[in-house]
Amino acid sequence: MNNENLYEKSRIKDRFRDLATLAGFTVAVAILSVVVMDLLVYPLAVAATRNTEVFTALIKYTIVILPVLAVMGMQARRIVIMRREGIPGRTIAAILARRPLYHLAVFFIILLFTVLIAGALYLLLGYNYYLLYRLSI
Repeated sequence: MNNENLYEKSRIKDRFRDLATLAGFTVAVAILSVVVMDLLVYPLAVAATRNTEVFTALIKYTIVILPVLAVMGMQARRIVIMRREGIPGRTIAAILARRPLYHLAVFFIILLFTVLIAGALYLLLGYNYYLLYRLSI
């Protein structure tokens, strides 16, 4: 009887013990997350309210620097991987030069389609407004 699967246990005592364990872990994680977030967020909130200019500058620079560092790290990793594969330096440079151009072209194509769709919706809704105006007269 004790070798039954968790979902096949029929005794209320077994189910209660399993649910009590799960509830205990849930409460423990909730308390731990509240304590950790208070330890992290409270000093940050105090610093943000006392030194607004410094905090704003810090956030601005962080928003700019972290993605740049991430892209540089990914590029460096890609270069190391290509060098391990035995790809010559000129080919690596050509690949790294073409990739941003490709992604830039994709970005502009998506931007063009977005503008076309927004323009079509604007014309459609504008014409619809004109039709509703003409119908109400």
